[in-house]
Amino acid sequence: MDVLINDFSVDGQFESVDDFVENLSTDILPLFRHFETTKCVVYKSFYTYDRLVTSDVKLIDILHLKGKPEIQRIKSRLSNLVSDEPFWQNCETSMVVDNFTVIFAETLKRNGLLLSFRHSDYSEVSIELAGDEIQNCHSENSGLNHLYNAELIDENYFYCKVKNGINIEFFTQDVKNHTQEIFNDTKLTYYDKQAIKNKLLSLIKHIVNGTDFANLSKNLSGGLWEFRCDITDTRTFRIFYVLKSKKVVFLNGFIKKTQQTPQKELDKAKQLAKLVK
Repeated sequence: MDVLINDFSVDGQFESVDDFVENLSTDILPLFRHFETTKCVVYKSFYTYDRLVTSDVKLIDILHLKGKPEIQRIKSRLSNLVSDEPFWQNCETSMVVDNFTVIFAETLKRNGLLLSFRHSDYSEVSIELAGDEIQNCHSENSGLNHLYNAELIDENYFYCKVKNGINIEFFTQDVKNHTQEIFNDTKLTYYDKQAIKNKLLSLIKHIVNGTDFANLSKNLSGGLWEFRCDITDTRTFRIFYVLKSKKVVFLNGFIKKTQQTPQKELDKAKQLAKLVK
């Protein structure tokens, strides 16, 4: 997937260089790592380096600031972000880069992803252009969501990397990832996975906030829980999990048309739960 930096999300909106560096460190550079992992290519315009971060400091100026250790640590990454190849446009189109529709239309043409810095005008996960929607990522979580929807990362990567306020683990035993196994079921459609994602993220949010999630999960014996989500063909997707003080560990799961939990799967979950540290 091609990723294009949204120049118009950098227009002097940051109150200070420190404010910009915080956005860079918290979201933009982690996104770069995810893009590298998934072999996405990040493109910029010839004028990205010339954008104003604050009212009087340009992106390129930050590379030359002295006495800021946090900038020194990310200097090479920042240099690649603002001045190194690749560029998305040729010399002819670079002359009209100030027309924002050019960047957005190019992203749409490539079926790519727009990468925006923190900006009130670009805080949504999609931007409309002439009736079409351009996918936009403005935070690490929104970027992970787009990568997951594009099937560039699997469930283990997505749920364990997304920031939820608690650690998420897929139980692995002797290199066998029991949780990912159920997601790899070929009978799960894209829409099934989206329904599961929405409910699973909602469950995690309830766990973090300490609010009631009885409609999403059932408390079994011995500290074992069972997450349930209705999917297509009147089936139910289920995953067993255990709660620890600072993490949720998902175990094995299954897909059934009946309400009865297979004893074999329940016994397996109990055995795996004993191995969770």
